Amino acid sequence: MTAKLLSFAVRWGLLGATLLFLGKTLVTNWHQVRQLQFHSETWIHAGVALTIAVSAQLWWAQVWGWILKVLKYPVPKRWSIVVFLKNSIRKYLPGNVWDMYGRVRAAQQRGIALESATLSVILEPIFVIAGALSLAVLGDSSPGLKTLILGLILLAIHPNVLNWLWKWGSQLRGKNSSSVLMQYYPVQVLMGAGLFVGLRSLTFLLVVSAFTPLDQSTYRPVVGGFGLAWFIGLISPVPSGLGVFEVTALNALDDFLAPGLVLGAVALYRVIVIVADLIAATLAYLINEGQEV
Repeated sequence: MTAKLLSFAVRWGLLGATLLFLGKTLVTNWHQVRQLQFHSETWIHAGVALTIAVSAQLWWAQVWGWILKVLKYPVPKRWSIVVFLKNSIRKYLPGNVWDMYGRVRAAQQRGIALESATLSVILEPIFVIAGALSLAVLGDSSPGLKTLILGLILLAIHPNVLNWLWKWGSQLRGKNSSSVLMQYYPVQVLMGAGLFVGLRSLTFLLVVSAFTPLDQSTYRPVVGGFGLAWFIGLISPVPSGLGVFEVTALNALDDFLAPGLVLGAVALYRVIVIVADLIAATLAYLINEGQEV
């Protein structure tokens, strides 16, 4: 009970602190935010960014199917896409786990072992973290620590290491683990994760360029800062990285973009991603997941 209270206090304390910082930053730079204008070109950029965000969500739904394949449970592409998208929208519910729970239940109903289904949803954000870290490494002139963390992640998902870690964790919980076994190193999944985070970074670049033209020399640091902010947001205990992503982006992009511009761009990016999730979920409900593709 004490651990739960401590976890609750840390999570919401961090959220409160980040929101206070964001509020102070917004007040300080309100004059810059007010100068951001929505004109015809802004809406065009936002529309293209939304299209790319929807495409990224559809793509990542397919990659989840690849993760199941690596775990010896190949599934039809249509099924993985529909199940992922239908449940993905639940991540906005309190608890931040209902999307994973929904996919695990759907996988079990298809005959996939509980351990494998659970491991697939645990591995998914790890691959996203690896992709986000790759962006952060590429955008940093001295990425020593980030490179080390990325290297450890790439080592941890090696079949020999991952299978051992999973069985060891099961033994600590007093359970036997025999059904989970990664067959080979997930190169295809890593490449899929790289494309996914690349599409998301392109979405962010389009959002920023909707407000101000970007010089080609700023592409790399902006993409790197976005990757770092996404990474920190993913590993933070705050649901959806709310506030943490924004604060990290402000600090990471401070030398390249005005704070008011970052605040406006991050807010619009959040809205576009949420709308993209809603569109993708709506599309999923229009598709028959039972059809083998």
